[in-house]
Amino acid sequence: MENVSEKLITDVAFFISELTPVNLEQVKNKLSTILVDYHVTKVESEEVHPDLYDKIKFYLGAKKLEGLSEATLKGYELELNLFANTRVD
Repeated sequence: MENVSEKLITDVAFFISELTPVNLEQVKNKLSTILVDYHVTKVESEEVHPDLYDKIKFYLGAKKLEGLSEATLKGYELELNLFANTRVD
C-alpha cells in the first residue's frame, strides 16, 4: 500500500503527464527528491483543513490593509466562517 507521500507523488506526476508528454518515472523520482524534506499528511474529506482559520484571518487582514470597510470585512468574515464550517457529504 502506498504511503501518503507516494500517493501525492503519483497523483501529481499523472496530472503533469496529462498536461505535457513527460517521462513519468523521471517526474516521480524528482518529486520524491523534493518531498523527502517534507512531512506530508492527507486531510480527510470530513476534516477541516488544519490551517483554514489561519488562512481566513490572513485573508481578512490583507483586505483590511486594502482599505475595505469594517462592514464589508465583517460580511466576508461571516461568509468565510460559514464556508469553513460547512460539510460536504
